[in-house]
Amino acid sequence: MTVRPLRALFLAASSLALVGCFSFRRDVGIADACSSPSSTSCPAECDRCDGGVCHIDCSAGGCEQRILECAPGMDCALHCDGAGSCREANVIGPVGGSLSMACSGDASCDDVVVAAESGLELSCAGAQACQSAHLLCGNGTCDWTCKDSDSCSGLVVR
Repeated sequence: MTVRPLRALFLAASSLALVGCFSFRRDVGIADACSSPSSTSCPAECDRCDGGVCHIDCSAGGCEQRILECAPGMDCALHCDGAGSCREANVIGPVGGSLSMACSGDASCDDVVVAAESGLELSCAGAQACQSAHLLCGNGTCDWTCKDSDSCSGLVVR
C-alpha cells in the first residue's frame, strides 16, 4: 500500500497544533504558503476571487488525488461539486485565513485529508460525500455538517 507524501505528513502531525506557515519545497509539487498574496490580483492558487475570498472550483473528478493549497492571508472556499470531484485530495487551508469546503456529490470528498490552521467549515451532501475524510484542525474552529445519513461515515477529526 502506498501512502501519498502529504497524507503521511498530516497523519504524523495529527497530535500537533498547526501554527506558523507551511513551507514545503516547490520541486516536489507543493507551493510555499508563507508569502503574502498580492492585494491587486487574484493569487494563482485561486480559480477566482470574490470579496477577498479565494475560490477553488472542482467539478466531477477535477481535483481527484491533487494537492489543493489555499492562498495565504485570505479566506478560502473550496467547491467540490460532483461525484469524486475531490476524492483523495490533500487540502492545505490558508495561513491567516479560514477554509470553507462544500462537498456535494457522491464520494465528492471521499478519503480527503484537510489541514486547516485557522478554522474549517465543512459541508458534506451526497452518498459517502466525506467518507473516511481526515480533518486536522489547528487553533480555529472545526465545524462540519453531514446532510445525508452516510455522508460522513468514517470521518476522523484531530
